Amino acid sequence: MKKLIEIDKLHRRRLSKREAGLKDARAEQTQFETVLVERRHAEVQAREQGLQVKRDVDAVLFAGAVKRPEIGLAQHQLIAAKEAVFAAKEAVFAAETDVAAATVRTQEAVRAWRGQAAKVEKFDIIMHFKREERNAELRYREEVELEDITRSRT
Repeated sequence: MKKLIEIDKLHRRRLSKREAGLKDARAEQTQFETVLVERRHAEVQAREQGLQVKRDVDAVLFAGAVKRPEIGLAQHQLIAAKEAVFAAKEAVFAAETDVAAATVRTQEAVRAWRGQAAKVEKFDIIMHFKREERNAELRYREEVELEDITRSRT
């Protein structure tokens, strides 16, 4: 019975570790999802800023009297805006990849936790039956001892 109790403790410690791992995986997934939302928002802002720069350049060009340095500056601003949008898209892609990986880790942690919980539950059933068997044996011995006492008195 002592070995069974030690095995039960081992299974429960493993279950606790799996629960902690699951909690960490869920927290990590939530963190990555938050980063993804922030990066998507940054991408939208970069796209809007790029469109605004394009509108400003178009307005200057349509106004007519444009000097060569102003055109060069406008082209530089457009290139910078395109690069910012591209960088924002890459950041969103990286965040989506991180979220997908975190989701997989969370799913693995859930499977591991469920597997360990099933082991603990099965072992609880075994422990329950062993305790009942032990209690039945103790009751039987007590009854035999009581019968022996009553027989010896008579």
